[in-house]
Amino acid sequence: DDPNAIEKLKEKLEYLEKQRQLIKADENHTGWQLQNIGATIREVKRRIESLEKLEQIEFNDIEFAGGKVVRNKEINRIQFLFDSKPSEEIRSALKSNGFHWSRQEGAWQRLFNENAIRVTNRIVENVLTKQNEQEDEEEFE
Repeated sequence: DDPNAIEKLKEKLEYLEKQRQLIKADENHTGWQLQNIGATIREVKRRIESLEKLEQIEFNDIEFAGGKVVRNKEINRIQFLFDSKPSEEIRSALKSNGFHWSRQEGAWQRLFNENAIRVTNRIVENVLTKQNEQEDEEEFE
């Protein structure tokens, strides 16, 4: 969630690399010391790569009848914003797909990632579109 996470992780990686050099320079080091710091370095590199990839993902806001879906970069969330309280069906769909109500944000939200985008598109297509079609049919009856 930290907007400076990549910078901080790069600093941490630099520190860990220096620590590894110090361990190697110590003639009395044990094998597990190098293994542990090596695993930590790999994990930090993997996390940096993951965050950089996430930063590159484009997400365009989606508007639908009664609300919209937005990417909130400040808190790294994808958010459903409704004009009024959504139906039980919609709330159930959101809950079953990992979204939680945030009173503070006034939105249904979850961590922004590729899976969240897929789920969001599926909810918009399957749940919200169907509900709008049903409402339109009821108006004509």
